Amino acid sequence: MGSSTQLVPYDASAGEMQLALENVPTIGRVEVARSGPFGNGRYEWSVTFRGNPGDITLLAADADQMTGTASGVNVVEIQPGNSMSLNGSNPSIRVEEQVGGLPTYTGRYAPVTTGIRYVAV
Repeated sequence: MGSSTQLVPYDASAGEMQLALENVPTIGRVEVARSGPFGNGRYEWSVTFRGNPGDITLLAADADQMTGTASGVNVVEIQPGNSMSLNGSNPSIRVEEQVGGLPTYTGRYAPVTTGIRYVAV
């Protein structure tokens, strides 16, 4: 088994979950969003891994210390990682298009900070 977080409360905030995950040496920088509570105090956390490019190993959850009626934990991969994604300290994209009879269009995207970005060309 690899590295583990400290125990995380069942109702941890997004910030608490982010801190717990980022304290694991092999995880790196993450973004966390929390939804809920849903019936019976159920929460969901969406985790986006920003520090490790590529398709990383799926997190594993240990429910051994969970208590309560029908308590449990489930981990689901929503989107596999991609080593060609825009991440790191200086993500950039450059697009050039030339169509006969039209001028050349050049766009450049170079954000100051990393995060979720949408580029429309």
